[in-house]
Amino acid sequence: MEFLNEFLNILVFLSHYSLASDIITMFTIIGIVTCVFLITMNIFYIVKAVVKYIPSRKKYTKDFIKLKLNTLGILELTSSNNKGSLIIQNFTDNFYKLGKISYIRVYYRLSPESENFNKRIHHDCSFDFFPIDYVDEAVNTFIKRLESSNPNSCEGGYTIENIHVINNKKLEFKDHGSYIDLVLDKFLKRLRNKDKVIDRTLSYLNRTDIYIKFIINHGEENIHNIPYNRYNILYSLCELINKDPDDKFIDNWVKENYENFSPILESIEKEILLEKYNIS
Repeated sequence: MEFLNEFLNILVFLSHYSLASDIITMFTIIGIVTCVFLITMNIFYIVKAVVKYIPSRKKYTKDFIKLKLNTLGILELTSSNNKGSLIIQNFTDNFYKLGKISYIRVYYRLSPESENFNKRIHHDCSFDFFPIDYVDEAVNTFIKRLESSNPNSCEGGYTIENIHVINNKKLEFKDHGSYIDLVLDKFLKRLRNKDKVIDRTLSYLNRTDIYIKFIINHGEENIHNIPYNRYNILYSLCELINKDPDDKFIDNWVKENYENFSPILESIEKEILLEKYNIS
């Protein structure tokens, strides 16, 4: 009898032990599942919060940027280094030597929260300029700089003078010196062996002396319906090959001889447009 009671006590003990073990196991599993759930939810909310403050990559597509540029004329996005923003903008400015020019500019602006920000300093910098019709090239540069670790670094772009020519598709400068820099050497080469008086005069002068003669601007408007750059270069040529001519003589000479020199100048201008600016 005592043996039976002892055996029953052992079974009761084991049954209690087994139940406790099951309970512990159950709560352990519940605890693990709860921890996994909470960790997963935390990760979810963290990712959601981060994504909320990071612009969608879809917004960086060329079509999106071109749309904003076309409708608003400007788009500003935070750069990849989060120290500033990158801006793409349609812009028109008046240049003393070239006149009014429309172009696209891509540039970097330092954030006011940046440690290097100074209210007394203008923080628009590192400009890339593009002809007004070169939208794809400007947008590609904008995206490249936007994703770069150093968005404050320029990609190259175009000079304002080149943009002026590309926009107008012709060699015509308010600053006559820009025209002479491009045209003079080719013009002198075409003149040699064409006219004895011109050839003889040129043979007595070095390149610097000739350049100084031709760089002088004799007017800033078209005269006799002659493009003023062409008028000026022929005006200087007349001064060079004639002894002390007065203004009236030179003016008449240019007017009378323009048809002879016009094909030469037109040919040179087309050649330069193709070689330097890829404009046919």
